[in-house]
Amino acid sequence: EHTKSAIKILENENHLIPDNINRYLGSLYSFSGAALGMQKDLEFLSTVRKIRSIPSIYPRAVNQSIRVNVFQRSYQAEVDYYIKRARFSDGISIRRELDEGYKVYEDQLSVSNRLVFCLNMLMLNFGYGDYNTSINWINEIFRYSKTDTRQDIQAIARMFNLVCHFELGNNLLLPYVVKSTYRFISKRHRLFKVEKIFLKYLR
Repeated sequence: EHTKSAIKILENENHLIPDNINRYLGSLYSFSGAALGMQKDLEFLSTVRKIRSIPSIYPRAVNQSIRVNVFQRSYQAEVDYYIKRARFSDGISIRRELDEGYKVYEDQLSVSNRLVFCLNMLMLNFGYGDYNTSINWINEIFRYSKTDTRQDIQAIARMFNLVCHFELGNNLLLPYVVKSTYRFISKRHRLFKVEKIFLKYLR
């Protein structure tokens, strides 16, 4: 309620927003998270879209760092929502926006945020049943396989890669994919339960 009141005060005196843009965004981020946690889906989605509109409404108050942050946080939250709610068709409806935005902001995102974005895109397309596009995002994740950043995402991508090739009937590739997946996961020092199950299956 406190966050909602802070947002209302600023919106009622919207001439104050440009000088308080970070405070306004912070309140909107907090409110969207709270709305999602309380399963107020319509409030969550409307707040995320409000966040996304800020750079165009207040262009002079928004620097490039804020634009990158708005893109990353608003789209990540929305895609994560569609995945958790299994609303894959709704998520696919904004796929072009996501693809275009990633091309614009990729170099300005941290490696960790790039990997999270790619994983969300992989899972969204996988849930929709578009295995070829899923593999494209898997390959994007593999570009960062030699870094130490988010090796958990690398492992997840390899498991999805195996399932995608299986679903596509790429039988000639499957033996290689199985071996490379097993080799990568088995080298990880700290395995999640799902990875242990996957290794047991691959044996």
